[in-house]
Amino acid sequence: MASKQNAILRFIYEQQQNQGYAPTIREIGEHVGLSSSATVHGYINRLIKKGYLTRQQTKSRALKLTSRGIAAINTANPVNYVPVLAENSDIDEPNADELDFLPFPEQLITDHNDLFMIHQSNETMINIGIYPDDVLIVHRQTQANNGDIIVTDLPDASKQVYRFFHEADHYRLEPENAQMKPVVLGEVHILGKVVSLFRSHIQ
Repeated sequence: MASKQNAILRFIYEQQQNQGYAPTIREIGEHVGLSSSATVHGYINRLIKKGYLTRQQTKSRALKLTSRGIAAINTANPVNYVPVLAENSDIDEPNADELDFLPFPEQLITDHNDLFMIHQSNETMINIGIYPDDVLIVHRQTQANNGDIIVTDLPDASKQVYRFFHEADHYRLEPENAQMKPVVLGEVHILGKVVSLFRSHIQ
């Protein structure tokens, strides 16, 4: 499934080809399932910053794909962009203007609209090869099975990564680091399950 960024690019291109002009912000939002015009503007601004779109401020319907944008929607191996959330980002309604996006090949993971990425911020999971500054690819979900590696909001911390266990009347968040102790809680706010990672350098 294409990301919303790719869907927006493709819709603008198709409208230009079929109608001779770009769609309105409202039409773009309706096509890709975004009700907020501010959110659509955020996506448009990100696409412009990346060089996929241009916009003439003095004209209406002035959005136009660049050669890079056309190449992106026509490539044989589609590349989608997955949002990278900051530690303080709202998981449900992140500010699109402040989001970073990283490219991810469509053939590797297909449900891109259900994914987000975060940077691992500490050493909770180093024994299984997850190191600080690794970029974790996370499937957005609120439930998990025992043994899953999850991203969670702790009461006194930012987004954290642990192995999840539900035991009787409590939850145990187990670090994969012999120097750290488990976190035991009465309830856990699960943001998603870690499904993959990549890093820019070898440890």
